[in-house]
Formats: sequence, structure tokens, C-alpha cells
Amino acid sequence: MGILKTIKPVFWLANGMEACERLAYFGIRAILPLMMVSVGTGGLGLSMSDKGIILGLWALIQCIVPMVSGGFSESFGYKKSLIIAFIINICGYLLMANITHITTLITGSSVLTDPFVVQVNFWLMLLAGCTIGVGTAIFKPPVGGVVAKSLDDSNSGLGFGIFYWVVNIGGFLAPMAASALRGTDEAPTWDYVFYGAAFVTVFNLLITLILFKEPSRECPHEHETAIISQEANAEGETIASPPASESVQDAEKEAPETDVQDAPSVKAEATVNAEATKPVPAQIDAVSEQITSQKSKKASKVFVETLAILWNDKMTLLFLLIVSGFWLMFMQLWDLLPNFLDEWVDRRSVGNWLSQFSIFKSFLESDNSLKPEMIINIDSAAIICLVLPLSALFARFRMMTALILGMVISVIGFVMTGMFTSGLMACIAVFIFAIGEIICSPKFDEYIGMTAPEDKKAIYMGFVNIPFAIGWALGNFLSGPLYETFSSKPMLAKKYLIEQGVDPTSLNEITADELMQKLQTVTNTSDAFEATHVLWETYTPWIVWIILGSIGFASMVGMIVFYYKSGMAAKDKLEQAKKTKSPESVPA
Repeated sequence: MGILKTIKPVFWLANGMEACERLAYFGIRAILPLMMVSVGTGGLGLSMSDKGIILGLWALIQCIVPMVSGGFSESFGYKKSLIIAFIINICGYLLMANITHITTLITGSSVLTDPFVVQVNFWLMLLAGCTIGVGTAIFKPPVGGVVAKSLDDSNSGLGFGIFYWVVNIGGFLAPMAASALRGTDEAPTWDYVFYGAAFVTVFNLLITLILFKEPSRECPHEHETAIISQEANAEGETIASPPASESVQDAEKEAPETDVQDAPSVKAEATVNAEATKPVPAQIDAVSEQITSQKSKKASKVFVETLAILWNDKMTLLFLLIVSGFWLMFMQLWDLLPNFLDEWVDRRSVGNWLSQFSIFKSFLESDNSLKPEMIINIDSAAIICLVLPLSALFARFRMMTALILGMVISVIGFVMTGMFTSGLMACIAVFIFAIGEIICSPKFDEYIGMTAPEDKKAIYMGFVNIPFAIGWALGNFLSGPLYETFSSKPMLAKKYLIEQGVDPTSLNEITADELMQKLQTVTNTSDAFEATHVLWETYTPWIVWIILGSIGFASMVGMIVFYYKSGMAAKDKLEQAKKTKSPESVPA
């Protein structure tokens, strides 16, 4: 309690704003993959490829803009930056809530079988998504900067532990709130989620206008600069001893929070894991520091010079390219899996069990199926519950050993999510994926922190956002066409009916529900789930998870090869030999 008293009040204000922003953002991201392709009331009727394009461009904007917006915040002011970010996000949320209404005004129709209607929906959704991407990117630097400036050497470990715990809690509660607000498949209320996000953001805006005071522009505290050089000694420290966690976490004070946390799951690195917590984007800090010290330089020039540093370090560049493949697979758990669960997985057994408890009723569809976003939310729940014990356990392992092991477990869990039609198996697979995530995600950044030159650690820590941006964007650009080719249930249903002799022209204008009813008639099945099982047995809709999982597997193999070719394995072996007589030997 004594340490808590040393934390400045503005820290708690920043935590409150972060919690509200995460609640709004993760809430809409939890249901967007379903809403964009839905052909029911309020749905946009987009194709999977359209959805992938929107999410991919959104990812690029949200990850790249912070690389220069940090300098903007430093020169323009934190308060003004926050106000602009909130206004932009409010506009984005309200636009999302009214896309179907605006489309009807423009086209004079709301029929989703009309290509023009769907096209207008696409462009409006792309505009709304990119708007929120810009707003979120502008929000991150100032809120992270406020947290950094409100802490000092004595309370930094605990302070950032609290900050990232808030992020995780927000990531866990937001999908639950969105699931309750969006209604059921028979009575959808998607717009409630977006209005809710806008309302929360308006609250943030009012708090900023009334209570937020611009922090001083004084030079960084010693803990914001010197501590970064201690990153190489971070291995072995965990949140079990928060005040002593001045390692990778303390490097985070060099810059605001990264959008790697914007994955709807709030990745394991964005936790109270002081041993290897996901750092805030030091690329923002690098831009900010250089703009402050070299006033004549433009942010764009600093950005180019930063990339030049990366280009000249081939080993780091290779490491980031390998990691990009893993992120490509990784992010599809949130951007693609909801659609797969919705189309192929029978979630009634899990829902029937949960229906015994009234508190879970809002998380179920009209047929008692557990909503897809709640299955995926198992990832966040597992992180909150298990990050401390698992971090303590794997703190004893070498960095690369834990990283590769975590990648192996994540790949297994990821592939498993698409290999079964059982809701229970899907829940187990997501849980396995979360275990791997907790183990490996922080280690990617730890490697950068440990191998970076002492005088460029902040810049190097900024590189961690690059592979995430590449993987997240390319994953969406790739997964949409893949899903339409191999896994789209409407596509496979039409294919099956045509193979059974049904006239193709009779299938052109029918709705998805009518298509499944026709399939039930042809297959002589009693309900849509049995008809879906016929398609599952006839075709291979799960192949998309093998393809995406193989990219993650290739990254894992690449990481093993990198470990040995880079000389790290030989170095670890030499260190192990020196410690053979020590009772505290590090496990292999």
C-alpha cells in the first residue's frame, strides 16, 4: 500500500481512460467478423474476402500511424491528442452503427442480394474501420506517455503491472458486454454494441475535458532512460515480485502502449507479466525522443532513419520476418475463427450446460448455442488466470526454449480449433492456444530487448510492432479468399446441391436460411446441424486451418533454425556448461 501512495493521481485517470477505450474497442472487434458477413437484420452481407480487405487495411493503419503520431502528441500536447482521438473514434463507432441506414438512403434498398447495396456497405465499413484505426493509433501514445510520466523508479514495476492488468480485464469484459448487447441470431441488435462503444468514448472525452491536465514537458525520469539497459537481465524475474520487475516492463516507459495489444484477445504479453510483458511501442518513443532532441528533423525523416537501422541489422530483420509468419496465423483466431465457429461448430452442448445458470443466458443464441465470441474469450480468461503461475514457471527456462515451446503449443491449439465440429473441443483448443500464447508472446520482445545495442534499445523495441502489422494485415488479406475457396458453408452447400442435380439457377437468389432448408430436404436431415455435418463429411472445410497453421509451423521451424544459425544455441550451451556445478542451473 505504501508504494501505491507514491503513484501520482493522473496514473489512475490514465488507467480509467485505458479501461474505457479497451471496453469500447474490444467490444466492437468481438462481434465485427460476424456482423460484417451476416445476411440477417443489421448485417452487411459482405463476402469473406471483403471482410479480410477491411480488417487488413485497418490493421496496417492502426499499427503504422503510431510510428509517427507519438511525435505529434509530444509537440501538439497529450490532452489535445486525446480529444482528437476520442472524437475520431466516436465518429467511427456511430458510422458503424448506422451503415445499413445510410446505405438504404443512398441506394433506396436494403436487400443484401443487391450487389450495389453490398458494395456501399463495403465502402462505408472500410471508412468506419479505418477511422477507428486512426483514432486508436492517436490515442495510444499520449495515454502510454501519461502512465510513464506518472511513475518513477520506486513504483514503476507495480505501476505498469496494474496498467496492463487493466488492459486484460478490459479485453475480457468487453466481449461479454458485446455478446449481451448484440442480441441473438433471430433478433440481432448489432447497432447496440456500436452505440455502447460511442457512449463509453463520449464518457472518456468528458473526463479528458474536465479532469485531465497536460503533464509537464520535463526531461524523462532516470527510470525512463537508464532502466532500459537492464533488459538483458530480465529473464527470471516475474510479477511475483512487482517492485523488482524493472526490466522489460520498465523499458515500456520509453514509449506509449503498442497496438499489438489491440488484438481482440489482449495478448499474453499485455499482462502483469513483469518478466516479459508486452512492451509499449518504443518506436513511438524513438520518434518522440529524436523529435525532442533534434527539433529540425521531421517525424517522417526519423521514421526513415529508424527503418534504415533495421535494414542494416540483418539478423534482427530475419527474426522479425520469421515472427511475421507467426502473427499471420495468430491473429486469425480473432478475425476468422468467429465465422468458422458460427458456420461449422455445434455449440449447443456447451450452451445447454451454461443455460442452467441465468447469468449466462445473454451469451447464448436462440437455440442455446454458445455465441462464438464467448468461446474465443476463453483466451483472455486463461491469460488472466494463468499468466502469473506460468510466467513464474517459465522464467527459469532459457528465452528461446520458452519461445519455441510456446510457438509449438500455439500452433497445435490453433489447428485444433478448426478440426472439430464439437463446441467443447473448440473451447479446449482455444484454451491450449492461450497457454502457448502466454509462454511465447512476451519472448519475442524479450529477444529484441536483449540483442539490441545498448544505445539503441528504445529504437529496437519499436521494431516489435512491424512483424505484427505485417502478419495481421497479410493474414486477413489471405484468410478471406482461402475461406471462400475451402470453407464457406453457403458455397459448399450450393456445390453439394448442384452435384445432387439441383438447378444452379434456382440457387442464385435464395437466402442462406432457404439454402440450408433446401439442403436439409435433399440430405433428408432433421435440422441445420445435421445438414452441416453432411457437408463436413463430404468436403474439407477444416483445410483452411491446416494452411494457416502451416504458416505458423513454418515460422516455428524457422525460429529453431535461427536459434542454431545465429549462434544463440552455442552460447546457451556454453553458459549451461559453466553452470553445471551451480544448484540453480537453468533447464535446457
